[in-house]
Amino acid sequence: MQKSAPVPILAQAPLPVTMTAPINFKTIIGDAAFIGSNSSLVAPVTIGNGATVGAGSVITRDVADHSLAFERSKQLSKDNYQRPQKLKK
Repeated sequence: MQKSAPVPILAQAPLPVTMTAPINFKTIIGDAAFIGSNSSLVAPVTIGNGATVGAGSVITRDVADHSLAFERSKQLSKDNYQRPQKLKK
């Protein structure tokens, strides 16, 4: 019997665009920023230091420092927003 050369299982191919996107577009999240559950950040966006993104929002533009951003149809922002502090017992 004649031995054959090994056949690669996966051929080398260039990465699809979706896998190279993080290199081209960055999402930057600042210190003490809060991203609500089920939110989507559409890159490239920057979430500022201490900013809050409302739950279920789709953020398409940058959010300034210490701002509240929430979006359902049109993104709204409230400047100088402070999250309520929990009372300590």
